[in-house]
Amino acid sequence: MGRTATALRIVAPVVPISLAVAGEAVFQSMIRGFAARCGSRGYDASFTIGVVQRFSRWADAHFEAPYPWQWTRAMGEIWIDELWRLPSLEGGRELELTTAGGYQGQVRRFCEYVCDTDYPDPHAPWTLQCQQQFGRGPIVIFDSLNSIKRSADSQSRQTKRLPFSRAMLTQIFDYLDDRIEAAKGKSKAPAARDAAIFKLFYAYGIRNTEGRLLVNPHDFSPSAEFPDYGQYAGIWIRHGKGSNGSGPKTRFVRTVPKFDWVVRVLHEYVHFVRPRLLGDSASTALFPSEKNGKSFLSLTALDDIWAKIRDELGIGPEFKIHCFRHSYMTHLIEAGYPAKFIQLQVGHTHLGSMATYTSSLGDPFLNAVMRHAHAQMLKPLIDPADIAAVADAIPDEYWKP
Repeated sequence: MGRTATALRIVAPVVPISLAVAGEAVFQSMIRGFAARCGSRGYDASFTIGVVQRFSRWADAHFEAPYPWQWTRAMGEIWIDELWRLPSLEGGRELELTTAGGYQGQVRRFCEYVCDTDYPDPHAPWTLQCQQQFGRGPIVIFDSLNSIKRSADSQSRQTKRLPFSRAMLTQIFDYLDDRIEAAKGKSKAPAARDAAIFKLFYAYGIRNTEGRLLVNPHDFSPSAEFPDYGQYAGIWIRHGKGSNGSGPKTRFVRTVPKFDWVVRVLHEYVHFVRPRLLGDSASTALFPSEKNGKSFLSLTALDDIWAKIRDELGIGPEFKIHCFRHSYMTHLIEAGYPAKFIQLQVGHTHLGSMATYTSSLGDPFLNAVMRHAHAQMLKPLIDPADIAAVADAIPDEYWKP
């Protein structure tokens, strides 16, 4: 009886795997291989893979073509065009030029991998496997001919992220302080948190994610050279923006004298406001969510808070949270801080990136810089009062021939 059952199992027909199942298996193998290659180079592939999967779902819904060997250049171009024209696809937010270019770059990077004849095996590359199994191989759907040309000047014009004027910043911060005074009960602590985080964005010129993922007290640092700042002589940014798919970059942002008022803001927030937001939670989040003290404030919640503040003040939608960062750099340059120092503070790889933040400022910015430069050049190397004091200290006999 056992031998008969074994024989039946051996001669039973094998059910062929459908093309859909095979296609999904190959696609997932491509993703795993791409992640492994990025990991071996010290890059974080999660963002790229997320964009690729997003495009895959879109291509499946519109063309029933979820896999790289089915994608065409035209599909990629239609996708970017739809994202550009239909803000609803971005959750109601207008797609910016740099974001669209970033999407193209992520998809291109993945396509270049699956078209590389060295992967997964030089004897059986993805291109050959797909040709044999599905009748066609993958191609690179974005290149220099159909991708957004990135330049500092075009980004500055297209993104519309201008710096706030000083009058606007005063208006914003006064409004945030008024919100705290007007808040009652449980809404008072979240209002104080909102005021602290937006002031932090301006005082350190940090990005949204860099600020909302700060932890207390590990990301604060004292300095022996500036003891007056106490614990808040600088902030460690552990989730800085990487480049070319690399993982997060760490940098130290110093508290500068121009914005040292932030020391008091942070001290009051950390010691009096944050404990009320945390409740019984032991979370290390510097800016916890009021809904769940254990979690960090989300990007969506942060965007919603800013949108409400902006609408209340009548500020245009072109002024986004990132404009606090632009304002930081612009105002430091106007104050005479060296461009190299500002570059290190904000975490730019190249000094030329500063052009993105200054090219749209025009004559007021240039005039301010020139006034500062002339003031420095005309400033006497020795204070006249010091010269007089030295002269008075020398006996009169010294001057006699």
